Amino acid sequence: MVTPRQTNEVRDGILDAAELLFIMQGYRATGVNQIIREAGVAKASFYHHFPSKTALAEAFVQRRHKRWFQSVEQRLAAEDDPRDKLRALI
Repeated sequence: MVTPRQTNEVRDGILDAAELLFIMQGYRATGVNQIIREAGVAKASFYHHFPSKTALAEAFVQRRHKRWFQSVEQRLAAEDDPRDKLRALI
């Protein structure tokens, strides 16, 4: 039986592979089969998580967006002085 943790690991692995390939080659030059090979997953696993390349791209952008905001929040939380918070943003 596949656990939710394993399912998340597969999904994250696909996103990790896609992120690397999108950055290195660009979105248009990266094919689904290449992502599947790089992620080391079965085609069925890919399509279980992402019904299309567009759905994968949306998840990729959402994850980068979430990570970016988490990074900003961490930098702001580390500062007490409002001026230092502003500097942390810049």
